[in-house]
Amino acid sequence: MSALLRLAAFVALCCLFSAPLRAGEWRVESGISTLGGFVAPATALSDRVTLRVPVYLGGGAADAVLGGADARLRLATRSAAVLADYQLGGGWRMTGGLALGGHRLTARAVDPEIDGTRIDGDITLELRQRRALAPIVALGWQRAYPSGWSVGADLGVKIARHRVSGSGATPGYEAQLAAEIDEINDALDAVPVVPFLSLSLGLRF
Repeated sequence: MSALLRLAAFVALCCLFSAPLRAGEWRVESGISTLGGFVAPATALSDRVTLRVPVYLGGGAADAVLGGADARLRLATRSAAVLADYQLGGGWRMTGGLALGGHRLTARAVDPEIDGTRIDGDITLELRQRRALAPIVALGWQRAYPSGWSVGADLGVKIARHRVSGSGATPGYEAQLAAEIDEINDALDAVPVVPFLSLSLGLRF
């Protein structure tokens, strides 16, 4: 019970010292997210509604093993979103909007084994969103300080299905590669959302 009381007291203090932007004010946020590093200008349309436009960038490369074969993985994320925050009070907010772009993951391997089937060739697999536009829904919290600085966090989902494409199979193995990719895409169709977490630091102007 004491732990619950301490948690309730912490939430109450956070609510006491948190405040959204006022109408006409601007803020610039930057931070990290599972969607990529981002910068986001924001402006208050009213005391309850704030508009944010985050731009996400990121990527990297790594070596891995794919189906028993050495593989090179490359991840790139390029996207931007238009988000509307509705202030619930106490620093809490509900967010909805649209994002353009997303992740692209590429894997390249020679003669890999995919789901138990060996595919001869210099195989390249690419995972990306089926559609460029994707809705976003999130619950967030932000604490603003008198100095103009703020910290925030968002937990949400991007509603987007993904698709794998492949190439590079040796003649005679194209049908096997296509069949394996179809199975992967059937499995991906059952996952229509991408959860994400974002942490941000902002400065009000």
